Amino acid sequence: MKLKTNKSTAKRIVSVSKSGTLMRNKMSAQHLCPGKSKRAKKTTDRKEAVNSTDVKRIHKLIPYL
Repeated sequence: MKLKTNKSTAKRIVSVSKSGTLMRNKMSAQHLCPGKSKRAKKTTDRKEAVNSTDVKRIHKLIPYL
């Protein structure tokens, strides 16, 4: 039987690096931007590695990653 991918998790994982690290977007970039400093908005453009404690759980939610 085929395993189902959890779509909400699949949308949050942006990419997988060459070393296999799961990458996600940083938070706080979606709304209330006029009240944030320029530096705060620039740092949310970057990608961040998923915490190592969550990797096993994410691989279960996205089996064909």
